[in-house]
Amino acid sequence: MAVKKQAPKKQVLKKPPPKTPPRKKAAPTKPKHLAIEVFREEARLADLARARARILRGTVAAADATRTNARRPRAMARAVSRPTTGFDPLDAAGNRLTGAVRTQPARDRLCVANATATAIEALASRTADSVDNLPTLSARHIFDLSGKQESLSPTALGVAGGVLEDACFPRTTACDDPEKHRWRAGMQRLDAIDDPVIEMCAALRNGALLVISVPIFDNFADFTGPTVFKPSGREIGAHALCIVGYSVDPAAVAWIVQNSYGPTWGDNGYARIAWEDKHMQAERVVYTVQGLVPPGP
Repeated sequence: MAVKKQAPKKQVLKKPPPKTPPRKKAAPTKPKHLAIEVFREEARLADLARARARILRGTVAAADATRTNARRPRAMARAVSRPTTGFDPLDAAGNRLTGAVRTQPARDRLCVANATATAIEALASRTADSVDNLPTLSARHIFDLSGKQESLSPTALGVAGGVLEDACFPRTTACDDPEKHRWRAGMQRLDAIDDPVIEMCAALRNGALLVISVPIFDNFADFTGPTVFKPSGREIGAHALCIVGYSVDPAAVAWIVQNSYGPTWGDNGYARIAWEDKHMQAERVVYTVQGLVPPGP
């Protein structure tokens, strides 16, 4: 009896599992506004400068202590307390000694130039014999002097050569001689080593104006009133302001700032920003403006 051969079983090939595509690495989130990047870079450089200054001062102090066989100071902190009285320079009539509140056009991003012009005009207001003699400086000229960079560092280098008044930049028939309308002032970064609040207050009391760069939030542009500004919403950019004084009232321990959004913003163009506000970071990127040199005859 013949044995039937069984047909070989068909091998069923198993389909390999579908390959999962490799996960794409999430791109780092970039600020939507260039001004935020500029602020962060300036803040980083300011932090580095302060750190270097602390190291240098610590090295020098240690060497001095070794030479005199003295014990090194524990923290080498200055025995200076924060001010207990405010500073808001006013004239005899009670008007704040600053220039006119500037109105920056809506699409004009020249906030650093406007804040710098505000500071120089404020210096001029403290030496002028009449409000009629106060200059109106050209923010466009300051922008050109900075190499058309909306950043405090190149602006500080540029204004050393002198800033022209509006009538002379661009030059018009009203400008007979640009040198008669050129205002000079020194501008440099304030690298506070110990307590920025103390050093900023001291600079203001000694006659300087302060230009700062701060992040701004959704509610900044529409802020009105005499109260301390409290940021809310998203961080949407960065902005430059001029600090003209400070208050130490229990309800408002704050910097008094002059903005360039016109007199309808804040309290007639001014506002208060609390000391050491973790969102506004007003003490982080600070430049002093002082040493005004008016135009020659």
